[in-house]
Amino acid sequence: SRVYIIPVCFYLLLLSACSTLKRVPKDEMLYTGSKVEIVTDTKIKKKGQIKADAKSVIRPDPNLTILGWRPTLWLYYKIGTPKRKKGLKVLLKNKVAQDPVYFSAVDLPLIVKGINAKLYNTGYLDSYCDYVVNRDKKRRAASVTFRLYIKPPFTINQVEFLRDTSALARII
Repeated sequence: SRVYIIPVCFYLLLLSACSTLKRVPKDEMLYTGSKVEIVTDTKIKKKGQIKADAKSVIRPDPNLTILGWRPTLWLYYKIGTPKRKKGLKVLLKNKVAQDPVYFSAVDLPLIVKGINAKLYNTGYLDSYCDYVVNRDKKRRAASVTFRLYIKPPFTINQVEFLRDTSALARII
């Protein structure tokens, strides 16, 4: 009988996977994450570092997803509002369950400003970022693709320190 426990649990997970998106309010869309693409016409070194820098600016993080299932979000909707101030439901709601991250909470212009500032501060002065919103109205979910248009970075070939010609410098 133990052989059947794993497949039964797996099928229950699959059946409950769809229910989290059905509970999203009609006027909202669930934020499912973002991708970062690099668009360039020249060879750029450290593309991975550029992507990591851009991803570090992107907030908020989407809800936890395991094999397409959002267990913490499912738990949030399943528990609802606990009637008591103590107990297992309150503990699960506060420690394990995650509040849903709706697309309306994502401030895209602010994220683009942050990514542009990060690019500028790392030497990519003529580079810029824009975004495309990918909406799935059937599932009431949305994701964002940030496109980084990268130009070659500005570098300094040589730094030369001029000698101080003042009278004090001559004494020292």
